[in-house]
Amino acid sequence: MPNLVRRPATISAIGLFILSISAIHGGSAADEKSPAVLEVKLNYSEVPEMKEWAEQSSVVLKKQYPMIVEALHVEGYTPPNRISVTFKKDMKGVAYTAGTRIVCAAPWFTAHKDDVGALVHELAHVVQSYPKYDPPWLVEGVADYVRWWRYEEPKNRHLPNPDRSNYSDGYQTTGAFLAWVVTKYDKELVLKVNEALRDGNYKPQIFKESTGKSVEDLWTEFKSTLPPRQKLRSKK
Repeated sequence: MPNLVRRPATISAIGLFILSISAIHGGSAADEKSPAVLEVKLNYSEVPEMKEWAEQSSVVLKKQYPMIVEALHVEGYTPPNRISVTFKKDMKGVAYTAGTRIVCAAPWFTAHKDDVGALVHELAHVVQSYPKYDPPWLVEGVADYVRWWRYEEPKNRHLPNPDRSNYSDGYQTTGAFLAWVVTKYDKELVLKVNEALRDGNYKPQIFKESTGKSVEDLWTEFKSTLPPRQKLRSKK
């Protein structure tokens, strides 16, 4: 979730950990002659017991950074390569992104140590850096497409409920829909949608221009491919 909440971050010398890693983007937005370096500044001063988990998660973010940049490539645009990740002791929810700052709810990640994918989602928001959060469902859907269909293992994915979902629900539902359109109709659809969002000129007609079908017709077709709800594995 991007800039929905803005809070001042107090970066303390305690719990400050800086890691950097080099990786060749290979067709990414970065200068192909220079290695892509993601610098992550961790602040877990409020929850020092999370030090090890935070550092391990930072390594995952660095490893996935080239993949995210490639998935959200826009010609002529170089995404941020310095971010901060702050863990807040009393924060509710999961996480949010404000510019290049990712702020995490320590209680959530303490209880869900397998949810590194949530940070991958937030890093996708950093790379997106859209000029506006509009439409929200698509901004979140693209980020969750990156998370669930480019990072997570297939066994961890959850299909939408065909009886209660809509393409505009955002997050996993929109991510699954985008993945289906990419697979069946246009492998570059997410790249096209991402570029339109980055340029601030997204219009729903992009789906018809790319596939020959409106987003509503595509959704109806996608729903017909989903198994009945009673056969779906419920999300834990």
